[in-house]
Amino acid sequence: MTSDAVSAPAEPTQGELEAYYADNTTSFQAPEYRAVTFIALSIDAFAAGIALQDVDVEAVYDRTKYRLSPPSRRNVINIVLGDQEEAETVAAAIRSGETPQAAAEAAGTEASSLGWQTRGEMLPALADAAFSLSAGEVSDPVDSPLGTHVLVIEEAEDQVIPSLSEVRDQIQLALARSLAVDRLIEAANALDDDLAGGLTLAEAAAKQNLELGSVDAIERSGLNQAGSVVLERPSSNRFLETVCQSPVVERSMWVESDDSVYFV
Repeated sequence: MTSDAVSAPAEPTQGELEAYYADNTTSFQAPEYRAVTFIALSIDAFAAGIALQDVDVEAVYDRTKYRLSPPSRRNVINIVLGDQEEAETVAAAIRSGETPQAAAEAAGTEASSLGWQTRGEMLPALADAAFSLSAGEVSDPVDSPLGTHVLVIEEAEDQVIPSLSEVRDQIQLALARSLAVDRLIEAANALDDDLAGGLTLAEAAAKQNLELGSVDAIERSGLNQAGSVVLERPSSNRFLETVCQSPVVERSMWVESDDSVYFV
């Protein structure tokens, strides 16, 4: 079927037009535009201005280097026996080539897989034994409140501590951002004091040597009257919501955006 075979619809009546308009009023409304002046404080911007000493970076590395990589762990088979003699017999059998399950069954018990374990996930006595062994090794009898154990290490992964040079950038960024939070709070408090003292946003920004942002016209979706994106940062819905919901000619409270930017 071609378009020529379809008859044109009849012209709508006045009543039909009015009914359609009443059902779709919002489609014919122009958006509300607002002019806004703001100060945005960015943790990243403050962090970029912080000069760190090597001694500070090295101190953080020394405190945290064991948390910068996955801990050592062991994939463990555990056999619980009644006494030291039974445990020695089972350990010798496994070292001679018997499977842990066969050696355990010969002693009237079973071999249980504990799966991958870190040191902190095991009883201290068992952890000391397990982490002294490499993959494929069998422990001597180990006593615990649960009985006498023989441990078989199926697999082993030892922690690899990264060198300072490998993680220097990561530590510098984290340390700078931590210090930047304090500086941002200080700047926000100083601005609040100036504004409470009667300064305008522009005057307070100038006094604190901060950049003052402004937009002549912006609507809820972040576009101007030409349909162009108005600003890239603060790039969050929180900023647009605050602009559109705040009373006209009033200052908002400090608001945190989605990208660690605080604005007023």
